[in-house]
Amino acid sequence: AAAPASAPKAKPAKKPKTPPEDPNAPVTLSRLDLRVGIVLEARRHPGAEKLYVERIDLGEAGGPRQVVSGLVDHVPLEKFVGSRVVCVCNARASAMRGEESHAMLLAATSAGGEKVEVVAPPAGARPGARVFVPAGEGLSASPDPELDLRKSVAWPAIRDELRIDGEGRATYKGQLLRVEGCSEGEGCCAETVRGGSIG
Repeated sequence: AAAPASAPKAKPAKKPKTPPEDPNAPVTLSRLDLRVGIVLEARRHPGAEKLYVERIDLGEAGGPRQVVSGLVDHVPLEKFVGSRVVCVCNARASAMRGEESHAMLLAATSAGGEKVEVVAPPAGARPGARVFVPAGEGLSASPDPELDLRKSVAWPAIRDELRIDGEGRATYKGQLLRVEGCSEGEGCCAETVRGGSIG
């Protein structure tokens, strides 16, 4: 007797392809989906001595995201866990030494490059709150569905306009990075970096 034919295996659903970045789209901060996160856990990357692997609460129904950041030499683990951070949530997922990273954490770097700190939102900022600048690029703007920051045309130009001013405030084209739900005078900042870059 012929062996019964086995049922064909169901193929996993393919993730829909993200449209390629439009090189002619305006270069504005609103292209980035910047959101407040809280670092719930962090551990040393088992295969890279300068990397942390974090679980970050970004206020999403699907739960925390895993993010990989090169902050081991700059931020003590005990200070990192529990801290509020700002993440680029539409950064394309990437593998870093075998660990998936599903967002990119913004960090402030001093002018000489010797000091690196997380860019911190105001203390009361809720996880998932949007980070924005008000003039012309408020919360009504829609970020790109996804940006491959390693290949993006827009990201280097946006990054060049992200700065820490002389008072430690995080700015874009001189405007304070504000947070949804926080008062007008409150914004994102670095703890001790003054006059540095953000990336």
